[in-house]
Amino acid sequence: MADTLRQHKRVLLCLLAILATAAVVPAAALGAKKKHHSKKMSNRAVAELVRRAYHIAARADRTSRDLIQSWKIADGQVQTADLADRSVTTAKLADGAITASQLAAGAVTAANLLDGSVGSGTLADGAVTGAKILDGTIQSGDLAGGAVTTAKILDGTISSADLGTDSVTAAKIVDGAVDNADLHGDAVDGSKILDGSVDTNDLNGDAVTGSKILDGTVDTADLALSAVTAAKILDGTIDTADLATGAIHAVNLGADSVATGNIIDGEVRNADLAPDAVTSAKILDGTIGLLDMGPNSVDASILADNSVDSNAIVNGTIGNADLGNQIIQTGNIADFAVTGTQIAGGSISQAKLAGGSVGTSELQDNAVRSNNIASGGVDYVDLATDAVRNAVIQDNAVTGNKVQDGSLTSADIGAGSGFVDVTFSDIAPGTCSMQTPTVAGASSNDHVLLNLATTPVDDHLDYDALTTAGPGQLRIRLCNRDATNPVVGTTLRFYYVVIR
Repeated sequence: MADTLRQHKRVLLCLLAILATAAVVPAAALGAKKKHHSKKMSNRAVAELVRRAYHIAARADRTSRDLIQSWKIADGQVQTADLADRSVTTAKLADGAITASQLAAGAVTAANLLDGSVGSGTLADGAVTGAKILDGTIQSGDLAGGAVTTAKILDGTISSADLGTDSVTAAKIVDGAVDNADLHGDAVDGSKILDGSVDTNDLNGDAVTGSKILDGTVDTADLALSAVTAAKILDGTIDTADLATGAIHAVNLGADSVATGNIIDGEVRNADLAPDAVTSAKILDGTIGLLDMGPNSVDASILADNSVDSNAIVNGTIGNADLGNQIIQTGNIADFAVTGTQIAGGSISQAKLAGGSVGTSELQDNAVRSNNIASGGVDYVDLATDAVRNAVIQDNAVTGNKVQDGSLTSADIGAGSGFVDVTFSDIAPGTCSMQTPTVAGASSNDHVLLNLATTPVDDHLDYDALTTAGPGQLRIRLCNRDATNPVVGTTLRFYYVVIR
């Protein structure tokens, strides 16, 4: 627009110069005519006029081409219409001159923004969406407190490095989710274990040592079979109260240690007797009844001739096999037709007798011998009171499995029991002293169970009972296990049980 105005101005000045020349030349010619009236304008004068007109026109043209200086324009007089398109450059704009009102909608693009120039205050609420954020550019400092919720976290993407110290509390752990691999070494101490929840399967081999067991809390159920050996028992400490019912078996007793006097009358039962242990000599004459004999225990060799009559045979128990070949068939014999007189002597064998058919009354006195009694056939109910005496029992015949569990008492295993006070003198270091107190009920070579009744005077004092030296005399050996100091003499009380 400015170029067009300047062009118009030049044209206007040229026209004015031409008009001025046109006016001056005739006027000069007219003046010369008046003065000289007759004299014509010379060529030289005309040329001068033309030259001047040209200079005027050239000056006008040059003036029109000159740029308009700022000082020639009145303040505030340049309008939008005065400016050509794209005539206002960056250099023409004052700092801070462009405000929001000067910008058209959508005029500012990413290319117009200086890197890092858009701050938090510049952004409208909700203006930054996920599509506007470059993947992987969100830092920890960009997130407000509590901004990241469960819904914002991809399942399975939280790793150990993402968790802060002490950030995982008990409430954050699913019940039952912590297994052995999740626990740090030595992480579980006593306070973490619920009382009473540790069972056998939780304990490692040899994990429970003596120091882990409360004194006095180990009972019979806690001990494995054969766990208590002689080395584990303090000499002389076992008495009747220490023995559980059925605790002593044959293998636990020394040879010939259980005598008749040690067994309660009537307490030897079938289970206590070894096979074939009861011989004829052990059975009181006339005491074996029908119930004492097992099935098929009486055969023909045991019965005397004609000893089995009709009354001894259960009705209907004699079959065809019991009769001679082709003599009498069962169908030929009427009910109750066969009596004792029809049975030949010695013709009825053991196989012919029904179980329980031979009773006591059918047996002659002393007719039943040891070989007539089946092994294990005599039970304790078959034995009369006081029928089995020591004299009729073979040596070593009564083993542990022949003694009914819980039937032995101190009277059965001890020829004598009680307590005895032993007074001894000082015992030098590393030496022993033999004490021989007198007690009732002891015989030569008896075994003795000994238990200290009083508090030991010295931790280094050991004691043990030896076999008796003679009738009524115990042998108690006291030893000082200290290599330096003597055991001071005093009086000790011992409980004892004599086993013969």
